[in-house]
Amino acid sequence: LCLHYRDFIPGVAIAANIIQEGFHKSRKVIVVVSQHFIQSRWCIFEYEIAQTWQFLRSHAGIIFIVLQKLEKSLLRQQVELYRLLSRNTYLEWEDSVLGRHIFWRRL
Repeated sequence: LCLHYRDFIPGVAIAANIIQEGFHKSRKVIVVVSQHFIQSRWCIFEYEIAQTWQFLRSHAGIIFIVLQKLEKSLLRQQVELYRLLSRNTYLEWEDSVLGRHIFWRRL
């Protein structure tokens, strides 16, 4: 698990930290899709790098978690992400006790 506040090297460019510490040392990538994610340039940058990383490794390495219901108009701003979520399975976060239990078992 790569956490920017713990794993990123001070003084190194953010993009370099994302690639070196985030992807080169990871087996899987978890993308937590939320309104903030869709509106964040850094989150979208990380997602695009993850897509490239998955392509170069030739295996499924991205797990998508949809944190909250999203407005389709907002999601359509990221065309590739919209297509991917439309065609692939993903986990949805549920706020109930049973929903959380099912979520963690599936993850």
